[in-house]
Amino acid sequence: MTTTLRLPGPVGVIVASALVAISLRPMVTADPRAVAATGSALLASTLLFRGDWTVTGRAIVVFAGFHLVLAFALGDYFAWPWHLLLPLVATTIVLALRRDRDLAALGISRGAFTRSEWFWTAGIGAVAGTALWLWTMLLRPDLGEFRAMIPAQGAFVLAASALGFALVNAAMEEAVWRGAIQHWLTLHFGARAAVVLQAVSFGAIHWAGFPSGWIGIALASIYGLMLGALRLSSGGLLAPFAAHVLADLVIFALVLSAT
Repeated sequence: MTTTLRLPGPVGVIVASALVAISLRPMVTADPRAVAATGSALLASTLLFRGDWTVTGRAIVVFAGFHLVLAFALGDYFAWPWHLLLPLVATTIVLALRRDRDLAALGISRGAFTRSEWFWTAGIGAVAGTALWLWTMLLRPDLGEFRAMIPAQGAFVLAASALGFALVNAAMEEAVWRGAIQHWLTLHFGARAAVVLQAVSFGAIHWAGFPSGWIGIALASIYGLMLGALRLSSGGLLAPFAAHVLADLVIFALVLSAT
C-alpha cells in the first residue's frame, strides 16, 4: 500500500490537536475548566469552521471534544468504560444526524483473517500477555482499584465479566485507535508513519491504565505498534481486535489474582 504524503491543512491541524488532547489528558493534571474549554472549542470547530472535513477527521474531533467535556463534567466517575463508551455513543449520534454512516470511511472494516493472521494474532496475544505478567510480577503494582471493579460473584459471573470486559474494551480501543485514528493518519502521513503515531497516542492514554506509568506507556506503545502493523497487514480490524481480546483476558486474570 502506497500513500502520498498530504500535509494537513487547517482542518488537519484541528484534528491533530484533538489527537494530542485526548492522548495527553491522562498524563496532565490541568485546570478542569481548561479541559472543558478545550473540548468545547473542538466541538464548536466542527460547526463553525468551514473547511475540508473528512468523515474520519470530523469523527476524531467530535470524539475528542466529548471526551474532554465529559471528563470535566463527570470527574472521578469518568472511568472505564465510560471514558470511551460515552464519547463513542455521542460521536455515533452526531455522525448519524449528519448521515455519515460509511464505516469504511471511518477506517472500520473486517479485513482478512487467514492462517497468517491467526498466527500473528496468537503471537501478539502471547507476547502481550507475557509482558503484562512480567510487569505485575516484577513491579508489584497496586491493583486494588482495578480489583474493586470485579464483582465478587460465582464462576459464571466472573467468566461473563471477563469476556464482557475483553470484548467491549477491545472493540472500543480498536475502533478509535486502529480504526479512525490510524485511518486518518494514513491519509496524511502514510501507512508506516500512521502505525507509529497511533501507537504513541495509544501508549500515552495508558498513563493511568493497565499497565501504568512510564513503563506502561512504553509497553502499551509497543503493543499498539504491533496491533497497528497487524491492522495494516490484514487490511482491517478483526485480527487486531482478536489479539486485543486475548491480552485483555490476561489483564482480567491478573487483576482477579491480585491480593
